Amino acid sequence: MKKVSGILLFLLLASTLTLAFNIQSVKTEWTGTVYIRADGSIDPPDAPIVTFDNITYELTGSITSFNSGIIIERDNIIIDGASYSIESPDDYYNGGGIEIRGRFNVTIKNCKIQGSFLFHFYIVNSIHIYMLRNNLAECGVGVYIRNCSNINFSYNFIKVLYGVDAVILSECNDSIFENNIIEGNFGAGFSITSCCNLTFEENTMKGEFYSGFSVYGYPPKLQHYLHKISSSNLINGKPTYYLINVSNLDINPNEYPEIGYLALVNCTKVTVRECTLQRQAVTLAFTNDSSFINCTFSRASLILQYSHTNFLSDNLIVDGNIELWYSFDNVFRRNSITFYEHPVFPAFYVLDVSLEGYINDVDLSNTIDGRPIVYWVNQRKATVPENASLVLLVNCSEIIVQNLYIIGIPHFAAIQLVSCINCSICNNVIKNDYLGVYLRESSSNYIYGNLLESRIGMVLGRFAEGSNNNLIWNNTFKNNMYGLWLIFANDNKIFHNNFIDNYQHVRLSVFNLNNLWDDGYPSGGNYWSDYSGVDCYSGPYQNITGSDGIGDTPYVINENNVDRYPLMGPFGGLTFRGRNVAAYPSTDVCLIFENVTSEGATSVKVTSVGPEPPSGFKLAGNYYDIKTTANYTGTIRLRIVYDDSNMTLEEEMSLRLMQWDGALQKWVDITTSIDVENNVVFGETTHLSIFAIFTVALPVVIAATIDIKPNVLNLGCRGEWVTAYIELPEGYNVVDINVSTLMLNETIPAELRPTAIGDYDNDTIPDLMVKFDRAKVISYILANVNMTELIEKRSITVTLTITGKLYDGTPFQGSDTIRIIMPMPGGIYKRLYKAFPI
Repeated sequence: MKKVSGILLFLLLASTLTLAFNIQSVKTEWTGTVYIRADGSIDPPDAPIVTFDNITYELTGSITSFNSGIIIERDNIIIDGASYSIESPDDYYNGGGIEIRGRFNVTIKNCKIQGSFLFHFYIVNSIHIYMLRNNLAECGVGVYIRNCSNINFSYNFIKVLYGVDAVILSECNDSIFENNIIEGNFGAGFSITSCCNLTFEENTMKGEFYSGFSVYGYPPKLQHYLHKISSSNLINGKPTYYLINVSNLDINPNEYPEIGYLALVNCTKVTVRECTLQRQAVTLAFTNDSSFINCTFSRASLILQYSHTNFLSDNLIVDGNIELWYSFDNVFRRNSITFYEHPVFPAFYVLDVSLEGYINDVDLSNTIDGRPIVYWVNQRKATVPENASLVLLVNCSEIIVQNLYIIGIPHFAAIQLVSCINCSICNNVIKNDYLGVYLRESSSNYIYGNLLESRIGMVLGRFAEGSNNNLIWNNTFKNNMYGLWLIFANDNKIFHNNFIDNYQHVRLSVFNLNNLWDDGYPSGGNYWSDYSGVDCYSGPYQNITGSDGIGDTPYVINENNVDRYPLMGPFGGLTFRGRNVAAYPSTDVCLIFENVTSEGATSVKVTSVGPEPPSGFKLAGNYYDIKTTANYTGTIRLRIVYDDSNMTLEEEMSLRLMQWDGALQKWVDITTSIDVENNVVFGETTHLSIFAIFTVALPVVIAATIDIKPNVLNLGCRGEWVTAYIELPEGYNVVDINVSTLMLNETIPAELRPTAIGDYDNDTIPDLMVKFDRAKVISYILANVNMTELIEKRSITVTLTITGKLYDGTPFQGSDTIRIIMPMPGGIYKRLYKAFPI
């Protein structure tokens, strides 16, 4: 412990004198947070720190804190650590070792800060802050400085353990960083974002890290990149080249044998060729018409920021990546990205706020782990190669992205659509470090049959840029932090998807988004692994006794986004272990197993070919060959949706669900109920085989040719008969007509005699002559026509239909038209008028 001049004298007089300064008692162990208050006081007063003038504060012992170490609320002071430590125990990651907010003219020197503080130095909104000869050990983030100016950070030692940035600078200006040593396993030595006029001299960085410097500017302003970073800064012993306003320069191994960090700022026509660049974020900022050719990037990134019309070819990037930030019209040829270790950053990343920023020329010769990068702009009606490592579609339409298997390759988004319409993303397996599928300002696309298992399964939209009217079905979102993230998306139809074990199945960034989360009843909605509802009822209102594989209560995401018909089991056939387990092998088929003893998969093969229908029935749709690999006991309830578009009501009411018994070689009726309103038939069985829906086979009605005489029926003339001649089509014989079944308009029977078989119309086809009572025919006609029209027109046309059966019961039917004439007034007219008054 350092001696403080005059301390003994002050201690002796402390009980009798009122002092103008504070003296703190010395402790070897002290725990808590120390505050240097605005009035100069030390809080709490027993903290191991001393001052005599409220300007210089010196530690007299070490500080252990589970939150922040020292918080400074006073300007114009000096903190001297006197080589004592400020320490946070392991695994807390709270607060800062020393925190300065909104202060002026503060010096911190000779401090040793170590342990698991979130930041060892945390400095914001301050001016003239000096950090000198401090030892920052066992850091997460060593230093965080934001919105500050006139900072001097010199002669400090930082040792980083956790792979994060050592010094983070954001919106800082006119500051100096010199003669610092940074060691360890870290991201960037100096991470610089939106800063101006910083100076870096003679800093040394060494160890396992991403880059000595990392420089970004947003919004895009050149001054955010105009820093003085000299070659005296060494990165693993190699010099830094931060080149500004350079043109027509050739950088090659002969002229630049060692490069620790390379940045080209506001440069033109610079060529970098055959260089080996290790552990650095090579940056092009506001740089145009330049080239990187045949270079090797080892655990390094090639980053283009606000840079255009550059040419990059034949570069090898090992355990690194390419990033394009607001950069367009660049050309990429034969660049290869290869990973041997687990990657940290997206392999090929593009970001811009406008469509223009995505317009780059990247052909299929660029690869990731030997597989092509598909970066298509303004393409239509094409299929992405199935060995693609990354898909980025810009302003495309009718593109098919299918059967991709993207696992372990780091991507911001494995499949990304920017301003695309009518594209299909189907049957892909994506297990990615970050995002599976991203639709930005892309609408009317089809996304189905995908397995998405990443940090985020799928994202729709970007703030103020909607992705709307997309159809998303039969996808599995599994083990994601967010299964489906809707940032700005409306009117998307999302159904028959499986949301399984995600931290949050659906995230909505805007509350009033409106999307449809089901396909109605009985098709249903989605499977949600955290759904707690039960299935005791059926029907569109879930108020009919009996389960149907659909939850009785909705799954509510928010008041505007509700799945009305949540599925009780995964769609696609996955069959879990348990009781009353629902399985959905297809859209139309649902099974509910009474007891599944071991998990498996249930499948259905739908075909038009199967065993012959039972006698008196015909097939009403398809055969369903249902199988499962799950082990089960007890009964199985089936629910099959049918199509009634080609059925009569009589046929629909006669539907039966039957199962083929292979041992008995016959169909067994397993029907329990039919819902004709919603086109669902229910059944129950104890085992699986072939199923089918049958209906009663109603006989085919033969189309007969009918000729009725007279062609003109004068209602005023007397006669005994109306004669009809009946012809049957080829394959049938009028001899087989049962005359007793013949009816005219299903009302007037034919006379049993006389009848005759001949060829009345001389067409070589036999016909049967039968007769109907003329008076009855006239009475029927007058009772069924518009008499006002008949009286006014005196002549109208009517259709007469004859029905009957053959002796074997086969029905036939035919029609003919005749003209009826009303006689002139008087006589019979008066009698008819009296009989059938208007």
